[in-house]
Amino acid sequence: MWLSVLEFADRAGISPRKARQALQRAHAGKPWRKQKLEVRLVDGTGGRSGLSYEVMVCSLPLNLQTIGKVPSGPGRASATPIRYSVPSDFSRKVAWFQQTFADLLGTKAGSIERGKAIIQLEGETVVDWNGNSTVLKRRTLYSWIKHYEAEGPLGLKRAKRSDRGRKRVFISRAWDNAVSERFDNETRAEISDALRQQVRGLIKGGAVGKVVLVLASDYLKKMSLANGFALNDQAELERVCRVPRSLIRSEQHLSKVYRHKYDRKASEDDRPRVKRTTDGMLPMDCVVMDVHHINVLLTRENGTTGTPKLLAFMDMATRRVWCELVFIETKGGVRNVDVIEAFAAMAQHSAFGLPKSLYCDNGKEYLFADFLDDAMQLQIPVVGEPGKSRVIRALPYNASAKPIEAWFGHFEQQFLRTCPGYIGDDRMNPKRSTLGKPPKPFEGDFRGFQSLFKQLLNAYEVLPQSGALKGQSPRQTFETHVQQGWSATVMDPSRLHTVFTRPETRKVRQHGISVGGRTWTCDELDTCFHDTVTVHIPQFHGYNALRLTGPDGELLGIATPQEEFAFNDPRGAKRSADRVKRRNRALRTLDKSVPNVDVGAALVELGRTASPILPDSPRATVRVTGEEVYAQAILPASEILPSLTEDERERREIAANREAAFSALRGHGS
Repeated sequence: MWLSVLEFADRAGISPRKARQALQRAHAGKPWRKQKLEVRLVDGTGGRSGLSYEVMVCSLPLNLQTIGKVPSGPGRASATPIRYSVPSDFSRKVAWFQQTFADLLGTKAGSIERGKAIIQLEGETVVDWNGNSTVLKRRTLYSWIKHYEAEGPLGLKRAKRSDRGRKRVFISRAWDNAVSERFDNETRAEISDALRQQVRGLIKGGAVGKVVLVLASDYLKKMSLANGFALNDQAELERVCRVPRSLIRSEQHLSKVYRHKYDRKASEDDRPRVKRTTDGMLPMDCVVMDVHHINVLLTRENGTTGTPKLLAFMDMATRRVWCELVFIETKGGVRNVDVIEAFAAMAQHSAFGLPKSLYCDNGKEYLFADFLDDAMQLQIPVVGEPGKSRVIRALPYNASAKPIEAWFGHFEQQFLRTCPGYIGDDRMNPKRSTLGKPPKPFEGDFRGFQSLFKQLLNAYEVLPQSGALKGQSPRQTFETHVQQGWSATVMDPSRLHTVFTRPETRKVRQHGISVGGRTWTCDELDTCFHDTVTVHIPQFHGYNALRLTGPDGELLGIATPQEEFAFNDPRGAKRSADRVKRRNRALRTLDKSVPNVDVGAALVELGRTASPILPDSPRATVRVTGEEVYAQAILPASEILPSLTEDERERREIAANREAAFSALRGHGS
């Protein structure tokens, strides 16, 4: 049976508005009176968009499920349900008051009898309308009687404050009372808002405790003085303008902004997390790698001491760890070539092999991981989906997401600390066997420590683990997968130079290419007649062989540096003859693979069979008449004067002018 909003309000003893709100929240999945109701939306009137709520009777609390039926009989079409309304909280209070204080209600206001009755009731413990024990007080009894006699049962309803939901104090009672005559409510509200923003800014900026209190109180004092409020007593002014701690506590959550900006590690430790599982995962499906410092002091060959570095690869399915140790004899850190060699050693081991996916950090020593996807296009047996990236980069400041970080701490505290030369994490205060003396290093060389570390790693593998391994050891878990048919996919060590490379285009000149200032050749280049080839240059390690691919991406060959011979060495002539012979044989083969075509004859035939040009009739004829015709006459060669340059003409004019001037002077003198 379903009840409408009005029927539900009648049963629950609440107003229709509250009933509608309760059903709306229940329809969204929220409980009502600690019980989940079954609510539906139906077509009707009065609701939004013509929809209204209905609640299932059987989902209501037991005291609201009371339903009776008028018995059906002759002349009745059907049984009509009768609802027995459950008394509300207010009706129960009225009934309890009338029954408990019946004698008191029978007395007259201000009479001696009423005073005696109240004195007798004062201090008694009674059970109220909700079943709770309460001690009667004289003031409470007088208040109940006064409101009941003045307003009837409605006088027992608890009156709501007229200022409910409104701010009653702007900053503090002391400040509000002190500035009440000087500032109006609008001014006080503006100062209050400005102060709250100042407190928020201080907390966001990193201020804590009394620093916020002092700076905020000083800000409030300056704001009050700027708006015309002043006190002659400085101590009283300080007391009035003291910011309450409740205001500071209400904005304390802004300290998380400062933490996120300046202590990212702490902020990331508090980030939301998701739970991950390794159920159904096979060995090498996901491998997590990282580099860690080993807190064991070793002695170098030059007599100095240092700590080795651990390159670890953890298989998430079995929790087995492949480890390689690196001890740097000079200054520096772990290089990409070190990580590549460790990865290649794991990829060649039959109990590990190539991983389907690799989870690593974003450091420079992990740049090689971006080239692992190239192995999927090479002639190397790999696992995983073609075209899908196998490298997963960890987010910054997210060490807790990598289980290998927890493994480092676990392995150090339970295994490495038993090694001679263990110094702990604190380099400024290392573990030492004798006070006042430097810690003793490991007794033995690096090879000896490698052997000891391997034995400790074997001990780790045979110890049972709780959690994901469910009481089994990493080795037992691995053996279970092997018995179920799992086997590793390993890397061919001879193809290592084909991984971790950068493709570049090189021009082929005299059947050779230039890389790194050296000339590289191979037998395939001697028979290659393409102008360019693609060279795959290793990124992180030295090389004496380069993989070459053709225009279509197919493998062309493996190039090596060109061998140099002495001028009078007969092997040089033999090597040159072999290369020329190989090239000429390839040219003859290429010649025979293509039919002979006489290009000249084909061109002559094309010209012979070409259609003749058919010109169109002229549009018009242009004739030249008049004096211009005679201008075209060519004078005899003897009559043609040589042309003079501009400079020559200018010199002749100057000479003529000078001669004329001299003649004039001579005539004047005579």
